[in-house]
Amino acid sequence: MANKRARDAGNGRFITLEEARRRPAQTIVETIKKPETRKKKGNRPSSGTVAP
Repeated sequence: MANKRARDAGNGRFITLEEARRRPAQTIVETIKKPETRKKKGNRPSSGTVAP
């Protein structure tokens, strides 16, 4: 489920989602997506080492 944030359109302050549903004309509801997790790379030798 996505994270939702509600703001008052007049002053920009955060408000509860419940309050935003009561007065939709004066509020903005934003959906915040989770950032993608980076995949870990396998065991690679660092660039500074040379294999014998």
